[in-house]
Amino acid sequence: MNKKTILMERLDKYCKQLGVEHPKIYWTKKEVREKYSGVNLGKRLLGKCSRGAGWIIIVYNKHDGLRQLDDTLRHELVHWRFPQVNHGVRFEKLMKQLKDGICWEPFTNADYEAYWKKRVYSYNKKHGIVKEDTLIYTERGSNNNV
Repeated sequence: MNKKTILMERLDKYCKQLGVEHPKIYWTKKEVREKYSGVNLGKRLLGKCSRGAGWIIIVYNKHDGLRQLDDTLRHELVHWRFPQVNHGVRFEKLMKQLKDGICWEPFTNADYEAYWKKRVYSYNKKHGIVKEDTLIYTERGSNNNV
């Protein structure tokens, strides 16, 4: 069995454990650039998760073997399932738990959309960005010209 076939089997297994739908998998930067112009794919990139667009790239030819490919796949799938978790101790623990066979509650596309809306709202509130039909109140006073 070749490495891509093994990785696709692991993708299926990991997605079931994580309770997520399969992302579209790309194996080369060229495939991503043909489909999504303007995506930042640095020279040293091993993998990237684009949850909003529905894909993950595992740059196949940049990896030394199946172990490293599997690590990158799990890394990107942790981003896919846990978009709120940054790199660090918790992130590494989630990667290990995935490798050890731990299963989580389902995380649907609707769950991701709800997470993203909450994140955008929080950002907008923090930076004073609101829709045009909403009054803007700041610490300096209210906008009475509306």
